[in-house]
Amino acid sequence: MLLIFLSAGISPAFGKVVFPQEIGGLLYEANLANQAKTYNFDQVGSAIARTDDAGKVIGHSSYSAYGLTTFTEGDMATPFRYNGQAGVITDRFV
Repeated sequence: MLLIFLSAGISPAFGKVVFPQEIGGLLYEANLANQAKTYNFDQVGSAIARTDDAGKVIGHSSYSAYGLTTFTEGDMATPFRYNGQAGVITDRFV
């Protein structure tokens, strides 16, 4: 399992991203208190929703065919958005 530790410049609220290579994709981010935000992906691997520890949807997004964010609501402040399941980082995510 690969753990990616984020710097404060990328995602100030989170300390690590869990990316298990065995299943081929990003699972969740966890802060220093081990509170997780889980990713939910569409068929191409873009993050369309995030859920908290209780399974409640805390944010969702949609994208154009070329990866432009067309809609965002709630907590989607993460660099792993369009094709994020594969580890692709969006340079402007806020």
